[in-house]
Amino acid sequence: MKQIDFDIDGHHLFCLGYNTDADGTPIILIHGLLSNPYFWWTEHVKLFEKYGPVYAISLPGHFPSSFPKNNLKIDEKFFAKMISKQIRYLVGDRSVILIGHSTGGEAGLIAAIYHPEMVESLIIMSAKSHGRVTEGIFGFFQFINCRLGFLGRWLFASIAKANSFSRTVHKYLLSDVAYDKSAMFSYPDFDAYIDFYLPAHKKLNSKSMGDYFKGLYEIDFTDKLSEIKCPVLLLYSENDPYTSVDDGELINKHIVQSELQIIPKSGHLFMFETPEASQKILTSWLEKTV
Repeated sequence: MKQIDFDIDGHHLFCLGYNTDADGTPIILIHGLLSNPYFWWTEHVKLFEKYGPVYAISLPGHFPSSFPKNNLKIDEKFFAKMISKQIRYLVGDRSVILIGHSTGGEAGLIAAIYHPEMVESLIIMSAKSHGRVTEGIFGFFQFINCRLGFLGRWLFASIAKANSFSRTVHKYLLSDVAYDKSAMFSYPDFDAYIDFYLPAHKKLNSKSMGDYFKGLYEIDFTDKLSEIKCPVLLLYSENDPYTSVDDGELINKHIVQSELQIIPKSGHLFMFETPEASQKILTSWLEKTV
C-alpha cells in the first residue's frame, strides 16, 4: 500500500494505491460520506488486487483530502469532474472498473453518466439515485445542516467530534448502520479495522461535511441512469437501515446491463456483517465480467 498526494483545481487529494504496478484494468474504490480512503479494509482490497491495480480515492474534502479555500457547489457536475480528474491523474486514459459504497456509489453512477468512455464496468454498493437521506443519524445530520442554520452546524460539529472521541464511542454510533451489530463487531480484526481508518476520521472538517449534506439534498439523477451502458453490479442488503432494496430496484430498472443482488440478514456494512456472502457475489461477478 502506498499513499499518493496530489492537487487538482485547488483541491488537495489523497489516495491509497495497492498493487499499482500490476497489469489489468485499474480498479477505483470510492468511499462514502463521512469516511475516507481507509474505509476499504486491506483484507477486502485483496479480493480486487488479482484483477489489476487498485486505487482507493477520496471524495473531495474528506481528510486527508481538503477543499480549496474558495466556495464551491456540491452537485452532479462537481462529482463528475472531481472523480474523473482523479482517475485521469492516476491512470491516464485507461478505462476503469469503478466501485463505490453509499455516497461513493452515487458518485460512481454520476461519473459513469457524465464520462461513459472512462468506465468499463461498475459495482455499486448500498447507494441511492439521489442524495436525500431521511433514515437514522445521517438523516438527522442532513436535516440540521439544511434547516437549522448556525445551530445545526454547531450541533453537527459537536456530534462529529464526539463520534471520533474513542473507539468505544465510535462503535456505539457505528451500530446505527448495522442490522446485526454483534455480527459486525465479531468480524475478525474489526477493532483493527477501526484503528486503520479512525485517525483520518477524527480530522474530518465538519463545515465541509455540512456542505456535503446540503449539496446532496438537491441531487437527483434518477432520470439520467438510462445513459449508463456498461455492465453494472448492484449489491444491496435486505436489512440496510439506510438504503432499501427498493433503491436498488429503482436503479436496476433504469440501467440496461445491470444485475441486482440482495444479501439477506445484513446492513449497510455487509462486508463485515456477512463477508462470505458478499465476497462470493463480488468474485462471481468479477470473474465473468473482467
